[in-house]
Amino acid sequence: MSDIARQYRDAARAYVKENGRHTPTQLYEVLGPPPDGFRLKADGRGSVSIDSFDKRRVRRSRANALRIRKAKSKGIYEDSNFRNQKRQARNISSNTLHQHAAGGRPSIVEHDVALQIGGSNSHTSISDPDFKQHKDNVESKIYSKFGKDKFVVDIDNVSGDVRVIPASTHNKFEETSKQKGISIPQGDEVDIAQMEKLLAKSRQKTKGKRTGNGKPNGNGNGNGHRNGNGHRNGNGKLTIPGAFSRSESGSEIVDRANSAMILGNPMLAALGIELF
Repeated sequence: MSDIARQYRDAARAYVKENGRHTPTQLYEVLGPPPDGFRLKADGRGSVSIDSFDKRRVRRSRANALRIRKAKSKGIYEDSNFRNQKRQARNISSNTLHQHAAGGRPSIVEHDVALQIGGSNSHTSISDPDFKQHKDNVESKIYSKFGKDKFVVDIDNVSGDVRVIPASTHNKFEETSKQKGISIPQGDEVDIAQMEKLLAKSRQKTKGKRTGNGKPNGNGNGNGHRNGNGHRNGNGKLTIPGAFSRSESGSEIVDRANSAMILGNPMLAALGIELF
């Protein structure tokens, strides 16, 4: 970054700090145009940063290459289904009534989850222009506010509305209507406060799973059974009836262990195990 660009950025940040949040366009009106080859952009934290056109072109090129790679269909069936949907979208768009109602804008085959968030050609649907704009607006607001790792913007399989699901619990193989989330019908706005509550609940649920699903508790006691994730609860040790006292001699401990196997655990006794 050149010294001139850095000075311009610092001046913009100082103005925002003193006068409150401003868009880059508003700052241009106050500070004048940015240095050649640079532009201001919101940094997502209430201030601004400066970006060069060259870096922006490189990022876009990489993003486009990634999108092309992710957009490739996996297998003959998926490719056939995707092509069939595109054909249906073209037929819908060519309808005279559709053209009149949509103002000439076409319906498109849209990935239920954006490719950049992990979507694929396996989960797509046909969106009319107004719904596409609605979904784009929701994605833009959610991902700009919370980043791209907190929520997944998907499609409700029952109502057809846009559905926002916490990324920590989103399952692309489960019906979206059955997953904890918030559906946003076309025409409704994103309720940020509601999203923050949903995110907090998902974090509590995830935290509860981590602390209660198989890791030893404070005293190391456990039932030794496997839970859903394949780990053992507690220490997983097999309890033999009878406790050993530190005051006992070695031979006394052995004798009581052999007796415990016979009296308290017939399965071990049947194995013919004996301590010496």
